[in-house]
Parts: sequence; structure tokens; C-alpha cells
Amino acid sequence: MSIFEKFGYVPLLTVRPAELMALEHLSASCKNNILPMIPLKPWASAVELSATTDQIKNAFPDRPLILDITKETLTPKARRSVHDEIDGLKNPAGGYDKWCSFIEGNTNFLPVIQIENLENLEPQTERLSSLNRGIVVYMTKQSFGFSGQIAGIVKKYCSEESILFIFDREQAGPDLLTSAIQSISLVRQIQEVSGGSFISVAATSFPQTFVGLTNQEIYERSHFEMVATATGAKNLVYCDHGSARCERQKGGGGEVAPRIDNALTNRWDFFREAGFEDKVDGYQNAAQRAIDSDGWTDLSVWGTQIIKETADGAGTIYYPTMSTAARINIHLNVQAGTGAAPVEEIWED
Repeated sequence: MSIFEKFGYVPLLTVRPAELMALEHLSASCKNNILPMIPLKPWASAVELSATTDQIKNAFPDRPLILDITKETLTPKARRSVHDEIDGLKNPAGGYDKWCSFIEGNTNFLPVIQIENLENLEPQTERLSSLNRGIVVYMTKQSFGFSGQIAGIVKKYCSEESILFIFDREQAGPDLLTSAIQSISLVRQIQEVSGGSFISVAATSFPQTFVGLTNQEIYERSHFEMVATATGAKNLVYCDHGSARCERQKGGGGEVAPRIDNALTNRWDFFREAGFEDKVDGYQNAAQRAIDSDGWTDLSVWGTQIIKETADGAGTIYYPTMSTAARINIHLNVQAGTGAAPVEEIWED
């Protein structure tokens, strides 16, 4: 049985505090239904890369998880050892020798094949496939044109069912639905080259601004369903960015208005309070509005629990990181229930 058969949802997350907090507070049954992918990058101001892996393992202990290396160009004001470590992992020398050694030393991690240097693709793939953990090929729009070539090389060293191809359109909007034609073509290409492999099409349409916005369709879910219907692919796995943006927003030094978000299967609802001087009161009012809304369902998970506590005046959510973690936690639970088995276990503190 392929490891990818066990999971109906692959959320693409990062090592931001809100995302790891949301992941950590999933129930055991929900964690069993998902296969997160996280790229390595420095954790806060930590000096060593081990701080990042410790955070990941704490949030998702003793379970398989897809690991990649950040594609960001890191330009720190003060260079630390962690930056040298990441540069070493990105070095293609010896078939990405340092990356392969790192994966070999972390047994719960499923490797993403590094495709920036195709000359070193074959020795890297041969070495990582020998671990028998599964292989992930992650591609963004810049590499879509090489997907057939890459698939042909990778399948020489791996059984088809041990490969997961992820096509990530990254940040998107309503135009994502018109992009389904290209996604359908990419899936069909993989079906022709490596028909037994698993495939995901991903994106995030989470908004950049919320002024005047009360809800939005989750376009990536609709995009996935269009691709699944058109291709009839049996090995298509739902994949998104966990209701987070691809990149941290920059600029705009003003205060963020209190906001509580609710995640449904195909829609996000937003409850923003711009008129409260006291942020705690603002979050409390937003939380109560969320609970009173037509879209609210008490899922008995961590995210809905802390929204209820906030509405009751406990002040559990009082800053953006907590409200973001609540939304992501709810989103992960909902999409895990949609793409795999329903989440039945009640979260307990």
C-alpha cells in the first residue's frame, strides 16, 4: 500500500507560529488523516536549524510529514548558522548530498525532490527513493513546463504509486477557476507519463484585505473539484495552503482590526471589528458574531473552542496570531473531513 493512499488532504504549511499552533492542536484522528508539507526556514531568531525541526516535531510528533527547503531568498540583517545550514541543503553538489543526508537522519520526514538543478536530479532521486518513504515532486508555475521531463526521470527510480506530484499555483483569486484548464492538462500529462502516481493541484485564495469583506468562496476547493471531474483521476489528493497566504504581508504599519474568521467547506466567513478601542472587547464581539452566524457549527475542535471562550469573555483570542491559528485549525479539520474520513474525535484540553 502506498503511503499516499492513507491521506485525503495535503496542507501546505509554513513554520509561522500561527500555523504550527493550529497544527499542534489538531485531534489525533485529524492528524491521522492529513499529510502536511512544510519547508525548512529559520525559526524566529534561532541560531540553529534544529530549532525549526524541533518546532515541527513538537507540532506533529511521530507522524509522517513532507519536508522541503524554503524557496525564499533569505537576506537576514544578521547572518546566523541556520542560514549556512539552509544554503548547504540547497547545494546541488553530489546529487544534493547534504539534503539527502539530512532526510536520512530524520525518519518521519518524506522528502521533496529538489529540482532547481536537473543535472543532479537522478542521483538524488535514486538515493532518496532507496529510503522507501515515498517521494514528493513539488512544482510552482515556473517549473510546470518541465513536469513531463521531471516525471519521466523520477519514475525511473521509484514505483509510480510511491510518487506524489504537487502543482502549486500559490497566491490566486477568482481567476483560479479559469486556470483549471492548465491544471487539467498538467494532471493528464502525469497520468500519461506516470499513471499510478498521486497528484495534487494547490493554491491559496485567502484574501489580502478585509475592509468591507464578510465572506469569500474558497476558490482552491472549487478549482480542485473542477480538475477532479474533468480528469477522472482516482489518485488526486486535495491540497491547499491551510487557509493562509503564501507570503507574509509587508508594509502597512497600522494596527490590525480585531477579526475572527470561520472556515467552512467552500467558504470563509469574516467578522471584523474596526470600531473598538479595546482590542479584547473587539475580539469578544467578533467571536460572538461568528457564533451567531448562519455558517457556524460547533465542531468541538480547538479552533471553535477558543472562539467560544473568547465570546464568553475569557480573552483567549486577543491578538492576530491567535485568531489566525483558530481559523487555520478549523480549516484543517473541515478539509480533512471533506477529503478523507470525517473528524469524529472531540478535542480536549
